[in-house]
Amino acid sequence: MKKATIILIIAGICLFLGYWFYPQTLEEQAFNEFLTIKTKAPFVVVPLCNAGKKVVPLVIERVKDKNLESRRWAIRFLGSGDYLQAIPVLENIVKDKSEMDYIRGEALYSIYFIDKSLGKRLANSYQNRSDTLGEVANEIIQNKTFFKREEICNPTF
Repeated sequence: MKKATIILIIAGICLFLGYWFYPQTLEEQAFNEFLTIKTKAPFVVVPLCNAGKKVVPLVIERVKDKNLESRRWAIRFLGSGDYLQAIPVLENIVKDKSEMDYIRGEALYSIYFIDKSLGKRLANSYQNRSDTLGEVANEIIQNKTFFKREEICNPTF
């Protein structure tokens, strides 16, 4: 009886320690690498791109935080694939007047790269602005974006 109890206690401790020291998921590792990478701006998305669609749900959740470091680049990453699940969060960012105009512009780019018709419809609403969001809107309307979708995960500048 005592031997079985001791084995159960040891097994419980092992499970607890295993849970406590459980390594991060690959998605969490990629996101943390994205946050800590020391490189030039467009290249910071590479860890997210390497993780691919598996990291998308985590990125979607994290870009809701207005204080997220490198948020602009996380938003840009969402435009690198057909991540339709990102549209609602990106649309909220574009429409949120408390957001910085360049963040809103980045979200508009990403929407456009995911869904061109929705991106153009939204761009029409912002084309008369004189800030970054207005510039992005006009680029989209004219089909002359500053960068191309395929360049997000393969930056050249």
